[in-house]
Amino acid sequence: MAVPPGLSVELAAFLQQLETRVSQIEGPQGFVAAYLTTSKALTTANAAQAGARWAILTDLHTAAYSDGVHWRRIDSGALIV
Repeated sequence: MAVPPGLSVELAAFLQQLETRVSQIEGPQGFVAAYLTTSKALTTANAAQAGARWAILTDLHTAAYSDGVHWRRIDSGALIV
């Protein structure tokens, strides 16, 4: 997206940098595997081993992700363990 004409040099540079950063975030980063499991199988130990990993929880009917310390629900961000 082109920066509109007539803006100050500083604002135009800022908008160009912002556009570059947003396009990097929006770009696909590839596929990540998600595993079927239950919430009872999730522990803080496997959250540490599986940092940034996804799981589909069949008993809670939602997905969860590991932040490297805990498992969190994807729908609410609530802590599972």
